[in-house]
Amino acid sequence: MTNVDGREIIDFRNVITHHYFGINCREIYEIIGENFPLFCKEFLSFTQKIKNANLTVALQDAKIDAKKFNRLETLEFLESLEKNLLN
Repeated sequence: MTNVDGREIIDFRNVITHHYFGINCREIYEIIGENFPLFCKEFLSFTQKIKNANLTVALQDAKIDAKKFNRLETLEFLESLEKNLLN
């Protein structure tokens, strides 16, 4: 998943869950409406890679994408996942 920022998803979840600074339901609706289709598309693409290919290859592809788009937190997560799953 290259265009979806995992940190932004986590931060957004924290704001909703912990009611930081109050909640604007219209703003939440707009954020989800704008971003959820892209998230679903990329998530499905990622799961298809795993389904159709070796997990190692899928992780390598995801790491290449993370590097390409300078997603350092994503890259760190993928490397940790790779280490824990494949060792």
